[in-house]
Amino acid sequence: MELDGDDDKNGKSNNESGTAVAADLVQTTLGLFPRPWPPTASASEGSQIYKTIEYFRLVVRVMAIALQDGRLLDLPLSMAFYKLVLGQELDLYDILSFDAEFGKTLQELHALVNINNLEEFISLVVDATVKTGITRQMEAIRDGFNQVFDISSLQIFTPQELDYLLCGRRELWEPDTTC
Repeated sequence: MELDGDDDKNGKSNNESGTAVAADLVQTTLGLFPRPWPPTASASEGSQIYKTIEYFRLVVRVMAIALQDGRLLDLPLSMAFYKLVLGQELDLYDILSFDAEFGKTLQELHALVNINNLEEFISLVVDATVKTGITRQMEAIRDGFNQVFDISSLQIFTPQELDYLLCGRRELWEPDTTC
């Protein structure tokens, strides 16, 4: 579909340019996952966390509508993200799945942290990364889905099935396979 005025100065359609811009904004091979914020960060209107939460609501509404309409999205989300959407608990191995460098750092700390406090240390870091640090973002994600349909209806899917429903086969989105 082409609209009048849909070409930019380089002869590319805005759709092509938009896809290129989106590809520049989203560069992750491990999948997207919400960035943790300090629980004390102000969520007042106009603050960065407030804007982030509103973006989450918007993106998740788009995801929910895409699921409802059977449309695919070029949105590389991590399996850990889908697990959270489905209400599943995350651990250190989930951190490795979306932030390999940070996960490896946590594993290396095993040698630096003594045996008496290792479990507590890892537990606190995991909590800050995948629980308390993203509480507000996850609330926005649940709100976004619930504005379109009840998020509990997704419980019948695994994270992998949810990814497939939203994004299809990943290789179809690779540059060498797209037109």
